[in-house]
Parts: sequence; structure tokens; C-alpha cells
Amino acid sequence: MRLMKSTMHPSSWRFPWFVALPWTILGLVVAVPSLAPGASASEPVPALPDAPKPRFETWFYYQENADDSGQYKLTQKIYLPLGSSGGWHFTGRVDVPFLYTNQEGSGNPDGD
Repeated sequence: MRLMKSTMHPSSWRFPWFVALPWTILGLVVAVPSLAPGASASEPVPALPDAPKPRFETWFYYQENADDSGQYKLTQKIYLPLGSSGGWHFTGRVDVPFLYTNQEGSGNPDGD
């Protein structure tokens, strides 16, 4: 069997520019507006919320023990918020306890 020789070489054949040009222009007309957001599609950026304020709380506990002694505990809780420019917030808390008991011991020998 004999192979026939091709008369047209693939590198000598070119796509006609007058066929490709309209499709290229049409593709650009459709693609470019979709890449850039329009003014109607954009929403205003919300303003940053107000910085959180420190908060103070007072907690009161009473504990009655089996030996008829009691303990009063008054705790001042101080919340200190720390913010950053990136929108993150960290709140630290400081607890300051005040204790009173009528139980006898080395710190309260008479149990008053």
C-alpha cells in the first residue's frame, strides 16, 4: 500500500483573520464589563463600631459552713476591652476579691 502525499502542509494553512476578528471583539465587549464592578453593584463600607467601654461588676457570695461559720466574699470584676485597628477585640478581666469570715483560725483567733 502506498501513502499519498498531502499537498497542503499544516503550517501553510492559516485561519482567516476576517472570521476571528468579529468573535474576538464580541468576546472583549462581553468580558471586560464583567471584570470591573459597577457603581450600582458596590455597597457602601459600613462604619467601624464604637470602641467597647470598660465594665465594672460587683459579685457577692455567702457560704455557710457546717460548723456554723460563714464566709462573705465580695468581688469587684473589672473588664478592660482592648481593640485593634483590624477589628479584633480582646477583653481582659481583673478580679479583686474581699473576704470576711467568722471562722476561728490563725488570721482570726477570736472568730469575730
